[in-house]
Amino acid sequence: MSLAWAEVLDQILAALSIAEAQALRAEEALAPLSVAASPTVRHAESPIDRVQTCLAQAERIGAEAESRCRAAEEALTRWLDAAAAVRRRLATEAKPSL
Repeated sequence: MSLAWAEVLDQILAALSIAEAQALRAEEALAPLSVAASPTVRHAESPIDRVQTCLAQAERIGAEAESRCRAAEEALTRWLDAAAAVRRRLATEAKPSL
């Protein structure tokens, strides 16, 4: 696995950890309301909903990471193409004269 992908995965893991911590804080803040909450509110805070919210956030982060990697790959390809063109030009212009 390349270093860039390892960094992307680390960023995704960090974002998931943050989302999980935020969800736990929100759950703790709403705990006093759980007794008096309507069924709709209780359903909105179900574990499945929290997992789906985290999954959606992870998908957004993953899509952003993929987009950034694609842009970096395209930039690298352009740079490599430009470097090859310079190498060819130098090879033809720098031929030793006798």
